[in-house]
Amino acid sequence: MKQVVKRVEAFITSKSYPTYDMCQHLGFWRSLLLRYSERTNQLLVLVVVGNPYERSLPNAREALSKLTDAVRREIDDVMKELLAFVSSEVSCIASFNYQMFSPSLSSLNCSFTGLSMPGSDCPIVTLQGAPFIEERLCDLSFRVSPYAFFQVNTPVAEVLYKNIGDWLSLHENTLLLDVCCGTGTIGLCLANRVKFVCFGASCES
Repeated sequence: MKQVVKRVEAFITSKSYPTYDMCQHLGFWRSLLLRYSERTNQLLVLVVVGNPYERSLPNAREALSKLTDAVRREIDDVMKELLAFVSSEVSCIASFNYQMFSPSLSSLNCSFTGLSMPGSDCPIVTLQGAPFIEERLCDLSFRVSPYAFFQVNTPVAEVLYKNIGDWLSLHENTLLLDVCCGTGTIGLCLANRVKFVCFGASCES
C-alpha cells in the first residue's frame, strides 16, 4: 500500500489543486483510504475530494449551488487520470472510487466538517471494479466496502473469535447476540457453534 500512497502523492504534487484546509473549508484533496486483503490480493482505493474552487462551509447551500456540472466533470476526469497513473504501477486494484463533498439540501444543518466519511449525502463513485473488495475470514467470504467496520488483521481476528467462542462456552442451544456487529464477522464466524445468531447495528456500511 505504500506504493499506492507514493503514486497518489506524486500525482497530487503534479497538480495545482490545493489540499483541503479545515480552517478555511477550502481545497480539493481531502483524504485517501486504502483497504487491502492479502488473502484475495484485492486493493480498494477511495479518494475523498471537494470543490476546488469554493468553500464547502459554512455556507453549504451556496457551495452546493456552485458545484456545477462542469466542475463535476472536471473532478471525474481528474479521478480517471489518477486511476490510470496509479494503475500503471499497481496491478491489484480491484476497486477504485472517489467521493465528492456535496451536502444535500436536507442536511445543511449537519454538514460534514472533517476529512473523511462525508456521509450518505455524498455518494461514492466507482471508476473501476465493484464498490467493495472480497476478504476471507473463518472460511467465509465477505464483501468489504470503504467504510465497513471490519477487522484489518484477519489471522489475528480468527484466533480472537475462536477464543471468544471458547470463553462463552457456546453450545448447540445458544442464542448469540452480536450487538453493534459492524459487518457481523463475530456472529457469522461463530454461527456454526450456536443455534441462533441475532445481529444489531445502526451503521449502513
